[in-house]
Amino acid sequence: MDSDYVRARRTLLDDPTASHWLKRAVCALEERDPLDAKRDAACLATIAGLRTQEVLRGVREQFPNPLSTQCHSCVKPLDKRT
Repeated sequence: MDSDYVRARRTLLDDPTASHWLKRAVCALEERDPLDAKRDAACLATIAGLRTQEVLRGVREQFPNPLSTQCHSCVKPLDKRT
């Protein structure tokens, strides 16, 4: 019987929607110490989150009111709570 890791790995590698980058990273896990890989993945997730926030900040500055009532009369403008 396969472990949860083996099943999850196989599912991801067989998924046509998973990126090649992610598939290569999962294959590279076999060559790494699992604790080091987990720490690196957590660091990468943090950095990716920061990059996402930065990109979204730029989009909000470029498009401060994306749902204008002039363009979408059936949609109310977004409430600016952020």
